[in-house]
Amino acid sequence: YEAYYALGRHYQSIRDDCTHAEELLQKAIQLRPDEPKIIFSMGVCQEMLGHREDAMSTYAEAMRVVEAKHEKYSWPFQEMARLLLAQDPEQALKLAQRAVELQPDLDAAHQILAKVEDAMGKYPEAIAELLTVTRLDPSNASPHYALFVLYKKAHNPQAAEAQLKQFEELKALYAQP
Repeated sequence: YEAYYALGRHYQSIRDDCTHAEELLQKAIQLRPDEPKIIFSMGVCQEMLGHREDAMSTYAEAMRVVEAKHEKYSWPFQEMARLLLAQDPEQALKLAQRAVELQPDLDAAHQILAKVEDAMGKYPEAIAELLTVTRLDPSNASPHYALFVLYKKAHNPQAAEAQLKQFEELKALYAQP
């Protein structure tokens, strides 16, 4: 299964050929139907090909496997939260919180939780999550810009300006877009 999975990820991420990647990942799933990373990668391909409903079903299956195996793997929860945010923010919030529970040291999990909380108007909670992101990845400029925006929404102009300054310094230092 590992060769099919590796090739599938290669075609997905390097060659940007999700049609071929899907075929390879399907073979890997046939050999290891209990491996959430393979199932998740299949969902990513489906989403990239515009098959949103299939991707959501596949992410749900990956989440089921994660829970059944008690794995510490949050990516399917993050992606499902992102997809559900517009139509079901409460469910998106639960999934994003679960992602953080599964991988508390993964900055991406905190970023999706902050995004959901921001969309729900929970600015103090979103700010706390983004501050965690800045601690987990101190060289990343983007959470500082997101904090700038959130502090403005929360009517805290001093904190907003401090975050904008930090964003500009990190962007210049690390030449980030």
